Amino acid sequence: MIIPQITNLKLRISLVRYSQSFGILSLIFCVISLGLVSISNSVAWIFFAGSLFLMILSLIYSLYEIHLSIKALEIEIESILKSNF
Repeated sequence: MIIPQITNLKLRISLVRYSQSFGILSLIFCVISLGLVSISNSVAWIFFAGSLFLMILSLIYSLYEIHLSIKALEIEIESILKSNF
């Protein structure tokens, strides 16, 4: 039972890393787009669109990690039930 949990944990660590990275990049792009509004409106919109795309990626990775966390809990519950019955 420990091997599936370790495999799941490694994947979850990777997903959290990517999710947080995309979220941080999204916020950086938002700040840049706000700074560019006074200089060039079209460039600001490009950065804002990029920030929205990065936020969507971050949310997708977060959603996938949540599903893997649930799977890890199911593996643990199954292990407990097998050992008790």
